[in-house]
Amino acid sequence: MRKTKKLPTYCFHKASGKGVVTLGGRDIYLPGAFNSHESRAAYDRVLAEYLAGGRVAPKNAGHGPTIVEIVNGYRRHCQEHYRSADGTLSQEVDNIRLALKPLVELYGDTTAADFKPIKVMALREKMIGLKWSRSYINSAVGRLRRCFKWGASVDLIPITTYQALTTIDGLRYGQSGTRETEPVKPVAQIDIDATLPYLNRHVRAMVEVQLFSGSRGGEICSMKIGQIDMSRPVWEYHPPKHKTAIHGHQRTIYLGPKAQAVLRPFLKADPNAFIFSPRLADEERRAELSAKRTTPLSCGNKPGSNRKRYAKRKPGECYTSNTYARAVKYGIDSANEARAKAMGVAVEKLPADCRVADWHPHRLRHSAATMLREVAGVDVARTALGHSSLDATATYAEASQKAARAAMLKVG
Repeated sequence: MRKTKKLPTYCFHKASGKGVVTLGGRDIYLPGAFNSHESRAAYDRVLAEYLAGGRVAPKNAGHGPTIVEIVNGYRRHCQEHYRSADGTLSQEVDNIRLALKPLVELYGDTTAADFKPIKVMALREKMIGLKWSRSYINSAVGRLRRCFKWGASVDLIPITTYQALTTIDGLRYGQSGTRETEPVKPVAQIDIDATLPYLNRHVRAMVEVQLFSGSRGGEICSMKIGQIDMSRPVWEYHPPKHKTAIHGHQRTIYLGPKAQAVLRPFLKADPNAFIFSPRLADEERRAELSAKRTTPLSCGNKPGSNRKRYAKRKPGECYTSNTYARAVKYGIDSANEARAKAMGVAVEKLPADCRVADWHPHRLRHSAATMLREVAGVDVARTALGHSSLDATATYAEASQKAARAAMLKVG
């Protein structure tokens, strides 16, 4: 566990007879005599402002914190602010870290109060040079603005610095020369079918449940038995963490007969256990390798003797969106290697029409949306997919949960 940084102490300044506290290398002399009520109250006030400002020393006339100090303070603030109900960090924390990295690299030593809109434009050119897409650059600049907004809210920089940054327009489509992202498309069923045999049974089931339910990858990763209502023909899964939870929306994922059939072998007695576990998948993989062993147990390595005692990375209790995506990518690569071997060519020379196309688990939701729209229409698809905006699926009337359950009996 990382050690907590020690708080600045209340000290005695012999020459003046006053209390003093050192913040960011600068001595702040406190009013009143040393150890008086006035001096102690001033120390408490200065310390409270220091902590509220993310442990960044307060500015004084003519100077002020640098951008790297503001960014470090803001990131500490985000560590507390962007957390879900169960205390886990939001993905937004990492998004902010990546978005502010070019800012620190280019202007880290610049006084934050001197950061002007023209510098943001120079920063955007650096982002374009990094091959970031237009939409990602716009979102990164938005996160940069929020960093300066926070700095102004805790009185580390003038409010006018933040207000000036709000005058910058976002990069427009077709006018900035930046890379445009391709629209996300459904995964071809032929590519899904070709990948499944090369996935472990946990990841294979996750892919199938996500495809049959239209859920997001993160919702499948964190699925627990106690979160599933099995009292109806169509099961209902209520994930406590989801994309729109911050807005107070409740998310219901409908699990039809196909999804139920995939889930049943994974159901456990413990309602708080994760349904899909990398640790269990690794144990099953090792047991399978041991069962295929041809060397007698009296010879060679004993089972488990070649494991690292203190492994740097141990399989966790549940998958994350990233580990899930990596497992799928490994399956795609394995499928292509098997095809290349069968054809007697290197993987790099495998013909395009024989190759399993790369796909990401995020696209399975789009595949499910396509199937639902074809079977039940966009109105029902909206409810089944959990879209809170009419524009998310199409423009349509108020959705019916009853119709969504009926659709899942056919599709999921």
